[in-house]
Amino acid sequence: MIQYLILFLVFSPVVFADVKFPKDQSTKHRWPPLIYKHESGRIPDGHLRPFGYQKKSEGKAKEFDNTLTAADFYDRCVKQKIPCIFQDVMNGTEPMQKWDDGFIESNLAKLNVSVEKFLADKSKQKAKVSIRHFIRNYHHKEIFIRSTMLKELESDVPILPMINCGTIKESLVEVVLWASSGFTPSRLHYDAESQLHCLLDGRKDFVLYDPKYADIFKLEETYRGSGAGFCPWNPEIISVYENPKLSKTPWKWATLWPGDCLYVPEGYLHQVRAHGRSWSIAYHWIHSDSASFDDCGSATKDLRLSEADVFWTYADGDKRIREDIVTASSLRRYLLLLARPTGEISYLKFYHFVIEANENYRDFDEGDIEDPTEVISPQDMFRKISPEGADVIRTEDIESAPEEALQELAKMVTPPHSHEKVRDEL
Repeated sequence: MIQYLILFLVFSPVVFADVKFPKDQSTKHRWPPLIYKHESGRIPDGHLRPFGYQKKSEGKAKEFDNTLTAADFYDRCVKQKIPCIFQDVMNGTEPMQKWDDGFIESNLAKLNVSVEKFLADKSKQKAKVSIRHFIRNYHHKEIFIRSTMLKELESDVPILPMINCGTIKESLVEVVLWASSGFTPSRLHYDAESQLHCLLDGRKDFVLYDPKYADIFKLEETYRGSGAGFCPWNPEIISVYENPKLSKTPWKWATLWPGDCLYVPEGYLHQVRAHGRSWSIAYHWIHSDSASFDDCGSATKDLRLSEADVFWTYADGDKRIREDIVTASSLRRYLLLLARPTGEISYLKFYHFVIEANENYRDFDEGDIEDPTEVISPQDMFRKISPEGADVIRTEDIESAPEEALQELAKMVTPPHSHEKVRDEL
């Protein structure tokens, strides 16, 4: 009898091909980790371990309750460019109360969303799948959402009191939705924008390195001058022999529980370790060294994302500029934000802005256009705003740019509505 069972198992693998093993949903983990000395005394601490195991943490990021005003938040955290934790900020909000898997699937099932999948070498594959496919698969497959907030969810998302007035509100450019299941680590990376990362469900642990230690991590820029990038090392298997300075590099930690938020300054190195059913919202804005909060006395309470002048949305299966603000004046405001902190926009940065808004320009070739005079290239558009022969657009060029040029730019960054078929296989 046993030999027949063995033969069945060996020659009938198809029977077991679709067995789904649920991921570990535990959120009970020690963080920051204990540092163990190797018994031989010759192997350095944290060798072939994840980030955070190479040196004992310097302590927890600065922590506040949820009562800070926008001005206090700016003075205590943003101006200082230090990570800050805020407890219970999201408690009672609609995303925390409503956004379980059942609600998301029943209300958004047929919408498509951008997902990423981890491959064996820790690289990522991107695709678009239906919300239904994601919800029914992410608890046992290595897929997660990192997407600009879906237009259909914007009316649920609050603009929190600490960012709903003054300089930060005026500088908000995007709200990002994150969703994963089980243990999901990110690379060590840094962003061009500051963010307030708020957890709705699950748990997230953070490793935080001051950007003054950036040279240690052999960082790679997303593109030259982007202000964003990542460390190419596998975040779970760090070779201390190859990177000995890591043993002496100080770091801080943070743990978010549902309702908590973490402020991460622009350029600050951080690695994220998500556990359980982890859903979060991240508010992104472009930092300014000067600030004004004169409008805070008259700020709208209970302001929602759908009512705010946040630049990017996710509609029709694509990240795009919100239709109600694709105007010459809004683009002038965004370009002024994009020019921070140097006061300049390189052509490469301008080009990436254009293709982020309209993918049709990624491989633009005038030779493929029947009448090239009807379609302006990103390079020609750049020349219309920058002075003749200049290789950058300066703040003063944006301020004096002709209305007609910005109206042309508005047409360029408004893609046709997508009818791309949802792909439910990765």
